[in-house]
Amino acid sequence: MKFKSDLKMDFETYKKHPDTPIFHRIRFDSTNVYLTKSKSDDLITSKNKYGNYRVFPWNDLRAKDFLRAELDDESPNIGSHISLGAVSLIGRYNPTADDLTDIQYDTPSGKGFFKSARHELEDGFGIEGSIKKQKINSYEFMRLFLQAHREKQSMEKGVI
Repeated sequence: MKFKSDLKMDFETYKKHPDTPIFHRIRFDSTNVYLTKSKSDDLITSKNKYGNYRVFPWNDLRAKDFLRAELDDESPNIGSHISLGAVSLIGRYNPTADDLTDIQYDTPSGKGFFKSARHELEDGFGIEGSIKKQKINSYEFMRLFLQAHREKQSMEKGVI
């Protein structure tokens, strides 16, 4: 099935970092970037059998640029003029306590949708009654992002 390897990779990455509930992925030529709902000053950089990846918390200033990325766009500048290449896949999902749900993939060649990662990847996992909706409120997300941005600017100026 198309996107099954992407789903497997995303679910394995999600399980590897349980404290960072990923909700968005961008695949570039040279790496994958995940965005997480957690607020942190740490940037996770790691590698799995599919390649390199980075996990950015939602309060990282670069997260906004990654959220704006569209298919075939070049990567935003992540420092020192480093380019990750062109966007070839965008993934969106809702993290729950033990699953990724409402998974959507967009590529230049097509789209894919899965209701549940566990349902697709684990034998015998029933989807009924197991999915808890945790929709991302875009207004609230941007409000929190701007609040974190203002806090960081205040700290840089020495004002708290």
